[in-house]
Amino acid sequence: MHPADKFNEKLYNALGKLTVDYSRIEHLMQVFANFLINPSQATIGMIVTSDMPFLALHKVLMSLYRKHEENNKERIKSFYEFLNHIKRLADQRNNLIHSAWYVGLNDQTFQKVNISAKFKKGLKIHKDIVRVSEIEALSQELFSAAMRLIKIYLLTQKEFYEKNSPKTKV
Repeated sequence: MHPADKFNEKLYNALGKLTVDYSRIEHLMQVFANFLINPSQATIGMIVTSDMPFLALHKVLMSLYRKHEENNKERIKSFYEFLNHIKRLADQRNNLIHSAWYVGLNDQTFQKVNISAKFKKGLKIHKDIVRVSEIEALSQELFSAAMRLIKIYLLTQKEFYEKNSPKTKV
């Protein structure tokens, strides 16, 4: 182990947890979209969503949910706001994950550097001091969003099967 690794261990753990929490929510979005595409055969949805980038998945899931709940404007609005919240969290995650990291003042703060060169704006170098606790808080927000998404998915699934199950006569 490199001597700096011990100092950076908290950063590594926080970024690793952030990666896992993001992957979880992205997977749950795929599972939900798979169900909405074809409730009786998830593999069809898996074929469609397996290599889909996050932004495309975000749009597809919203479109599918809108179609599924077409008579419930309040649910559509709430889900739209929730998915946009997830997108903002994903953007924050991307900003952290796609950065160069350098030792900060102590084992709780680190310097994050982003460099971009755009056609219209030219070279931009952006530096920030980031606390490990900020990364952990974002991870927790992603985890909480994943738990909320599971609840919405399970409710949608339950209502679908209640509506579409053969009725038994007593």
